[in-house]
Amino acid sequence: MQVNISGQHVEVTQPLRDYVLEKLARVEGHFDKITNATVIMKVEKLQQKVEATLQIPGGEVVGLQPDPRRPRE
Repeated sequence: MQVNISGQHVEVTQPLRDYVLEKLARVEGHFDKITNATVIMKVEKLQQKVEATLQIPGGEVVGLQPDPRRPRE
């Protein structure tokens, strides 16, 4: 699996990169044929967000994670 990790207004440090790779390893147990994973970490105003897109045979899976400290709307 090829993994691309980037940040928008965030420095992607080695601990952040390790954390993402650890979580993606867990996801591989559910989707064993992931060909590509793109993870984008963002800070917009005071919100921290993470978006992950996984390419699998027949389509893609997209996951979004807003800042857990903010109440859900």
